[in-house]
Amino acid sequence: MESSTIDKETLELATQDVRRVLERQKEERQILITQMNILFVTNSAILSFLTISRLITIFSKRQKNNQIKQIELIASFYCHQ
Repeated sequence: MESSTIDKETLELATQDVRRVLERQKEERQILITQMNILFVTNSAILSFLTISRLITIFSKRQKNNQIKQIELIASFYCHQ
């Protein structure tokens, strides 16, 4: 009888250990998912920022080129008069 009682106690302790391990793994998995989501949002924000910066640079250069062309056109108009 004593052997049977020890086996039940051992089994109960083992079951509790397994439950604790599974719960801890669930918590760690949730933490990792949260960290991955934060990284995804951060990377998306950085990519958006870089894209917008690049577009501003491109439009700024085009605007400068257009201004230079306008100045050249005005200068040629006055030079030919």
